[in-house]
Amino acid sequence: MPTRGHTQKPKPHPPLTAATPSPQGWRPVTLWRLGSEGSVKPSRVVQYLKIGTQVRDEFSEEVKRTLASRVGNVCSNPECRALTSGPQNDPSRALNVGVAAHITAASEGGPRFDAGLSSDERRHAENGIWLCQNCAKLIDNDAPRFTERLLRAWKETAEDHARNVVGKTARVVAETESQKKLRAILPWKGKTITLSEMSSGQAIIMLGPIRGRSSLEVFDCSDYVVKVGKRGQDGFVKSIPLARIEIGFDDDHDRLELQERHE
Repeated sequence: MPTRGHTQKPKPHPPLTAATPSPQGWRPVTLWRLGSEGSVKPSRVVQYLKIGTQVRDEFSEEVKRTLASRVGNVCSNPECRALTSGPQNDPSRALNVGVAAHITAASEGGPRFDAGLSSDERRHAENGIWLCQNCAKLIDNDAPRFTERLLRAWKETAEDHARNVVGKTARVVAETESQKKLRAILPWKGKTITLSEMSSGQAIIMLGPIRGRSSLEVFDCSDYVVKVGKRGQDGFVKSIPLARIEIGFDDDHDRLELQERHE
């Protein structure tokens, strides 16, 4: 019994370990530590999460640095391309506004979640894309628009651009017509667009300005050609040189229109 006028000091709580019984309604999660030789090892200390809590498969700091470096610390959204790092006023510090975003969600219920991936695959660099903070928020707030296929196309394009400019003197080059068309078409990769076949010359008199329209999916696009078509048993792929394409918009269906000129 404590003496009058004195408060009994609480006993210190023993450290939580894997052998510590789990509190009711909670489950243990082993923490990990970095070994002396760079290896990752389980720690003796565990953390308890309330049952039902989703565990996010977060990227390691090494993966984050890799994703940023592979695109030159530039946002991978081809319509953004914002630089994500720079100096602070303090000459010994730098700032970062980039985010290592998950292409498929880090936990169940998140944007573009893929139940077929393991935890290791979710936190692997292949499942990440480097974006600025604005674009990272944008892709998660509108997941149906920013599909896994589109984000992987962004990533591939950004890494290819960084690979081609490493070690080369920067030049200010005006955007070509093909690049403008690529920038307009790329966000529609994996989505349905309208392909309008346009007449030219005497054919305009006989057939009218538009020969026909069809709803097709954009499969791929480069600086030189766009591939469209349909999937399924009767599917097909049609490659059209960008030089024969004009960019429009189908107001009736609220989607991109590619106008293919026929000679």
